[in-house]
Amino acid sequence: LDETLEGITVSSLKRHCSTLASDALEGREAGSNGGKAACAYLQSELRQISGLEPAGTSSWTQEFLPDYRNVIAA
Repeated sequence: LDETLEGITVSSLKRHCSTLASDALEGREAGSNGGKAACAYLQSELRQISGLEPAGTSSWTQEFLPDYRNVIAA
């Protein structure tokens, strides 16, 4: 956990915020192409955190309606 916390920097937070707020993600609405892209981005980032495991019903995601999902990790 300490190693992961040390990896949290102002620049990394800005990068994540910039990516997730990007117009390319079309507002990240659930089920939209932008929402799916945001989901893929979050899953990619979570995979890089040592010791973090998927906690969804479908790997990193929890499906709750057709094309709607939450990203979950533990």
